[in-house]
Amino acid sequence: MFSRALLLRGAGGGISQTIGKAGEMGFGVGVYGGSSADLAEMKLTPMAGYDDPSHANYGNYQHETGSVMCFVPAFCYRIGNPAAPSYQRDKENALEIRDAALGEGDGWFLHRAFIDGGQQKSGFFFDKYICSKDVYGRYAVSVKNGDNIVLDSGQAGSNGMMSGCSGSIYDSIALGHARGQAYFVTTAFQWSAIAMLSLAHGQAATSSRWCAWYDSLGYANYPRGNTQSLKDVNESSVVWTPHSAKPNVGKTGSGTPFNKTTHNGQVSGITDVSGSQWQVALGVTNPSTYQINVMKESVSACDFEIGNRTDSSFFDSVSIDAGSGAKYWGGNAFDARSESGTPRRSLCGVLPSSYQSQGNDLLGRDICYLGNGIDSVLLCSGVNSYGASAGIWARHFSSWNRYAESYGFRIAGYAK
Repeated sequence: MFSRALLLRGAGGGISQTIGKAGEMGFGVGVYGGSSADLAEMKLTPMAGYDDPSHANYGNYQHETGSVMCFVPAFCYRIGNPAAPSYQRDKENALEIRDAALGEGDGWFLHRAFIDGGQQKSGFFFDKYICSKDVYGRYAVSVKNGDNIVLDSGQAGSNGMMSGCSGSIYDSIALGHARGQAYFVTTAFQWSAIAMLSLAHGQAATSSRWCAWYDSLGYANYPRGNTQSLKDVNESSVVWTPHSAKPNVGKTGSGTPFNKTTHNGQVSGITDVSGSQWQVALGVTNPSTYQINVMKESVSACDFEIGNRTDSSFFDSVSIDAGSGAKYWGGNAFDARSESGTPRRSLCGVLPSSYQSQGNDLLGRDICYLGNGIDSVLLCSGVNSYGASAGIWARHFSSWNRYAESYGFRIAGYAK
């Protein structure tokens, strides 16, 4: 029987790793605390400076394909606690983060991104850059200044000629597995984790020293992105280099200053999490109005294939009171009441717990577009033409079999 308490007791397991302290150097990424054999099995090598929080490569690893991936150590979160340092300002949305090894209790919950296949994971590896093609056009790689893969066979720079691909969003599933057995297209839970880390970091920061995008006024206290044709809608001095075939998309990781484009406001972080392209997020669907399907904790992200992507046995159902169409994150953005381990708890940070007709400054005025269908897929980040509606909290349900130059993806992995 699945035991969350048992898994949490095993979280330490001799692993020496930390998510860091919000607002400070190195927060949001970290060193993988497992064995070198684990990394070898994943074909990953630590990059120079990977264990130095002050280094640009802190928490960064390189796959044999050249792909750069960031390791995100497991963490617990607490929301809206009166003891939170930012509670007086952020009230019910005050967010705290601590290492998973400290366990749950007193309002703390293990984030859903660290449960996969019925097991607690010590963290996950997440592509630093949106995927582009390798030099031979065979594999999806995470490298700086690449031309983002366009999930549309009718467009230049598309995935249509890559192995096992036909030019649709669902090709991202096959391209994720192609990196190796431990890999898959990123999940909605991992995107939630990245966004929540970013929010907590901004709430805790007091200057731009370790959080380059920090805004003391709280109006734009989140990562900058290619949200307005190669520049950021809130800070036009943050700009991108044009994609070779799709100029407004922008090359991967080409935003400057680079640290203003990452989830943690540091060069070590994950870039292009706001705008550029809608990015695929596995594990959550919107099959009908007022219903969300959530991947079961017993299921592994690696279990998904193109042919079984809508298998009902992979999901639990959650009722929502939102309907369909364009929505925005409500003032009380997170569901802090649901029990840990329940499907609704899994949606924390994935979708709003309440919706409203216009955006709010805390979450970047990012849009959340609900559109139902049996073959639906969640997309994150927004596109380069969305302006203030794009961002790290932007969400949009599309269909797996759709295709457009505005669709891209990344790859993630768990060590066994």
